[in-house]
Amino acid sequence: MNQEICELVKSAQGKPKINVHGYLLVKDKNNGNRYYWCCEFRKKYNCNGRAITDLENENHILVSFKEHSHSPEANRIEVVKTLNIIKESASHTHDRPVQLIQDAVVNMHQSSHSYMPNKQALGKQISRIRNKNLPPQPQELEDIEVPIELSRTINGESFLAKEVEFGEEKMMIFCTIPNLQYLQDAEYWLMDGTFKTVPLLFQQMYTIHAPVGGENARVLPLVYVLMTGRSKVCYNQLFQELFRLGEAASVTLNPSFIITDFEQAAIHAAQDEFTSCLHKGCFFHFCQNLWRKIQASGLAIEYGSDEEFSIKLRYLTALAFLPSSDIPNAFDQIKPLMPSSAEAVVQYFEDYYIHGTVRRVFRNGTEN
Repeated sequence: MNQEICELVKSAQGKPKINVHGYLLVKDKNNGNRYYWCCEFRKKYNCNGRAITDLENENHILVSFKEHSHSPEANRIEVVKTLNIIKESASHTHDRPVQLIQDAVVNMHQSSHSYMPNKQALGKQISRIRNKNLPPQPQELEDIEVPIELSRTINGESFLAKEVEFGEEKMMIFCTIPNLQYLQDAEYWLMDGTFKTVPLLFQQMYTIHAPVGGENARVLPLVYVLMTGRSKVCYNQLFQELFRLGEAASVTLNPSFIITDFEQAAIHAAQDEFTSCLHKGCFFHFCQNLWRKIQASGLAIEYGSDEEFSIKLRYLTALAFLPSSDIPNAFDQIKPLMPSSAEAVVQYFEDYYIHGTVRRVFRNGTEN
């Protein structure tokens, strides 16, 4: 007589269920190796479906099965198994939620996809699972303790390079020695801050990117810094600490040029510390700044619907591709062509980029 082995499936709470003929049953009780199961929808559908199994060599062998009062749901079983895969991966990998979900559902039958929770709900589940494995958010700077597993890379290298406190400020620098070596080899660095993915006690996460890989180089983030402040003093301290880390690793950090956004504190600090380095403003942030001014001036709809209007305003950002010495004269030539409704935008551009703050910052001939 052939024995029927029941597939074991975990519930959302990690408790065992068995799959019998397309039905999921939850454990009621056991007496030694004999297990008694009841329908997972016993209360919802008032279902009296039951099963008895014997545990042999870690397999549940079906002994008896009592029919259910509702039809089986084959799709549901596949969904439960897929959700278990997602939860397991969320606990043991650092993959992005969208990638984790995609990898889990790729082998599902097409008809089962509609039974899955939406991606937003799955993303929240993944976040909850991962947050359970993390320590609580500290309320004071002195309470911060980085767990060992977060202070090292997956290869076991030291990742939390330095914690620095100065005055009222604190920064935590995350970097590896190989990453410092990549910075040493790079001709240029790109530096920027983000505010969306920062623990409560910090103002920003500042990152330094550089090309890695020679001829087939990709620009990768190599240094991550949690910072409580954004003053020039903070940036000066950051760059000085990087130099110290480089010296300790016998690495010289001296890029040919640095690209940043137009944050004045970071620009001035970089010029203080990297005295032989050319500094360049990021074209993306340059365009973003102009677009914000267009929006603030109430011209976003006209910019999006009037092609001639938008082209003329794009003349302004195109000035960035000229030699710096030619920019003032070129601006004077295109200024009369600007739409009269954009006078506030043009005046802002002239005051800030042609004759004003940014122009003064880069007047040493290192601008672009």
